[in-house]
Amino acid sequence: MSVAKRYTRALYDTLRTGNGKSMEKYREELAQIAKAIDGSTEGKVALYGPIVGARDKIEIVKKIAEKAKISPLIGQFLMLLARKSRMDLLPEIVEVFDQVVADAEGAVLGEVISADPMNDEDVEKLAESFKNKLGKKVVFKVKTDPALLAGMKVVVAGVTYDGSLKAQINRLREVFIQGSTGTVH
Repeated sequence: MSVAKRYTRALYDTLRTGNGKSMEKYREELAQIAKAIDGSTEGKVALYGPIVGARDKIEIVKKIAEKAKISPLIGQFLMLLARKSRMDLLPEIVEVFDQVVADAEGAVLGEVISADPMNDEDVEKLAESFKNKLGKKVVFKVKTDPALLAGMKVVVAGVTYDGSLKAQINRLREVFIQGSTGTVH
């Protein structure tokens, strides 16, 4: 298990006993801070690099947390990362957070990529359908990719279900190519 995943697992265990906020809200707070740091060259150098000492990193993190008005538990976690000179793990922690939550809840993390934005109700129906198929709760990350033309691509448990128009066109193209390379009578 990676170091970032171990920190994320410990964070999840702490947040579970927290003040009742949803895990999604906590993940949003982590992502907000990571994005703010990533958007600043000075922030990345100060917090991710070895030049600035732990005490100064903690002070910087305190100021960022206060300004962003994040929850105390996330603030304390960020200060722990700063104290341990592990702030550089924050982007990876954000990345694995959903997977750690899904694993802990006995769920499977999946991804839906659709040509057009999907509403929450459609995502819930899709998740319910996959729950019936797999026998496990499925939590989807949703993305939009207009290059799919229409339809969607779903990835769950390492298996891709591609119902996009682009994939159908590609399959049709392959049929034509294979058919045209056969012998002519």
